[in-house]
Amino acid sequence: MSPSATLIQRPNAILSKITDGEGTIRSAGVDPSKIAKAEQFIQAHSFDYQAIAIDDWEAMRAASEKLHAGDFTAVPTLHRLGHDMKGQAATFGYDFLTEIAGLLANYTKHLPKPSRKQIQLIEAHIDIIHLAIAENIQKLDDPKAVMLEKNLREAIAKT
Repeated sequence: MSPSATLIQRPNAILSKITDGEGTIRSAGVDPSKIAKAEQFIQAHSFDYQAIAIDDWEAMRAASEKLHAGDFTAVPTLHRLGHDMKGQAATFGYDFLTEIAGLLANYTKHLPKPSRKQIQLIEAHIDIIHLAIAENIQKLDDPKAVMLEKNLREAIAKT
């Protein structure tokens, strides 16, 4: 005789706090007009992101130069810069930068002492970020974005 199992369905306490009981999410005390105002602010300031992205790219380039000179303390800096750019680019609708910066952050996350080949791949991430900023490549379905991301992912897979 095989043992029987009983499935226990626990109520989802968090979901019950934010829905109306029929699955529709309530505003949970947040004024919808404030959300609309925040979205308008983001939209109005999205043009400013180009300048922020350039500053971040310059910081990546400087960290890359340190790394190329053998200063491996630049790796965590590159990880943080990639992670920060990923979040900022996503906020302002730069999907391609979000993806490439995320790849950089992931690649450098556990890379204490990269080899020469790995350093070249880090530099490839940074070069693609520069190209995306310079040519204003925002969407993932842009033909250049598709090709660049495919090539970068293939190079990552080989390391």
